[in-house]
Amino acid sequence: MGCRHQRELAGSASVHGAALECSCVVDLRVGLARMLARKPQLVFLDEPFTGLDRQLTRELIDALVFWNQTLGFTMIAVDHEAEVLRRLCPGRATVIENGKVVQHGIWEDLYCALATPLLRSLLAPL
Repeated sequence: MGCRHQRELAGSASVHGAALECSCVVDLRVGLARMLARKPQLVFLDEPFTGLDRQLTRELIDALVFWNQTLGFTMIAVDHEAEVLRRLCPGRATVIENGKVVQHGIWEDLYCALATPLLRSLLAPL
């Protein structure tokens, strides 16, 4: 059973939920360390920070960016949070909708000429 599912079952207000949250953070850090110990050439991240608080998300992003620069791996990240993606992959982004590439380039270009209504809604300010 994964941490996300366990957190949902435990509930965030309970003591058990708090202990489980701590355990899941440790699991994330250990998983990151195990992945990086192999010195990968390619890292896939599929919504890796869903359900985490902003401070932990920042810490993990900073660690991934540091190790990306240190080890030089290619990183492919999938997320619905543009801020997360921009911090993880600050250089370039590729936007895929319904299995098709709809836009590719540097972030500034993406924001200046949003290719689709869905992309406009995802990148629009709140």
